[in-house]
Amino acid sequence: MGAPAGIRVDLRQCERLLAMRAVQAFATATLPLLILALLQTGLPVLAPSLMMAAGRPAADFGLVGGAMGLGSVWLFLVNRAFVGALGALRSCRVAAIVSMAGVGLVATGDFGVMVAGAVLIGFAYAAVTPAGAEIIVAHTPPARRATVFSVRQAVVPLAGMIAGMGGIALAGSVGWRGALAAAAGLCAALALGLGVVPRDLGGPPPTGEFSLCGLLRLKDLAQPFRFIRGRPGLGRMALSCVAFATAQSAVNTFLVVFLTTSGGFSLTAAGALFATMQAVSIGGRLALGPIVDRLASPRSVLRMLAPLSAVSTFLVSSLSADWGDWQIGAVLVLAGLSVSTWNGLYLADVAAGFPNDVGEATAAVTLFVFGTFMLVPPAMTAIITLCGYRPAFLLAAVVVGVVPVVLLRPRGAAV
Repeated sequence: MGAPAGIRVDLRQCERLLAMRAVQAFATATLPLLILALLQTGLPVLAPSLMMAAGRPAADFGLVGGAMGLGSVWLFLVNRAFVGALGALRSCRVAAIVSMAGVGLVATGDFGVMVAGAVLIGFAYAAVTPAGAEIIVAHTPPARRATVFSVRQAVVPLAGMIAGMGGIALAGSVGWRGALAAAAGLCAALALGLGVVPRDLGGPPPTGEFSLCGLLRLKDLAQPFRFIRGRPGLGRMALSCVAFATAQSAVNTFLVVFLTTSGGFSLTAAGALFATMQAVSIGGRLALGPIVDRLASPRSVLRMLAPLSAVSTFLVSSLSADWGDWQIGAVLVLAGLSVSTWNGLYLADVAAGFPNDVGEATAAVTLFVFGTFMLVPPAMTAIITLCGYRPAFLLAAVVVGVVPVVLLRPRGAAV
């Protein structure tokens, strides 16, 4: 029997409302990533100016990059005490405030204080990954999650493109401190904007009480490792992400420094090339998401990306201002398509495998990613100091070319 006209449900109206909610949730999960990624990618672009102000060699920026990775590792070790306790929405808002504090420390120009500020920036940037994943999973059908995650992660190279072009231009007109002040202003606007977002867009409710002591509680530091150990296949994905992150960290952290100190490029030209690579990466991330949704196999696409990433990482170490424009362009296009396009794919794989624990699963795997971001820049600095840029990039190429191909197997393989 049909429902009375007065209580009939307009299915199309419901579908429109659900679609609108999904768009709002996507914006809530994505805007914090875009703005905090501007800081994360902007510091490497400003690296020559930052190190000059600190009176340090340009390659020492690797220690600052490592400090950002350390901050991210700290977050993922205590994710339950931060994102879990605050909830996804409040976590993003607090992360914006923490980023502002980090920018203030970097702006002092003192190298040690810069490192401390970088730790805060890395902590804040990492927080929006599991928080955003919780928001997306709560509002996105499973069949579309790879596309949504890839589109969301595409804002990271978009931020790099903006930093590469706009950051250097802004620093040229108002100085590097002025560029950092502009980034801090964006963080302030983000914190204010998130304050008016409806709470029901924020994903699952908090799972506990927040306390600063919880961020330092030693017994919680082993939780991500226990979580991975009890989930077959997740360990292989985590170690494969280490390999991909090795190449991405090497290229993104040192490209501008390498081009200006060894490649014969000006800072403006190096920034433009960095932005070009990031722009190509945006297209790559947007294209791979629908492909993975159609294939329903993020791991097979990751296995394909691994050797491409290895080749492009090695070619980056050979770039020179003496090359022709088409040669330089070809290398940067290949790097943009392979080095930084894997991030949304592993997030989609984790969300598909552990939909009921997506926040904790994402944090556990991403701990390994940002642990790599912490260790690779200082290691690269040491290798560059002893052997030069090419051996450092070559080592990163070997790691990414071999490890994912060997480890990635269909879901359910033993860890």
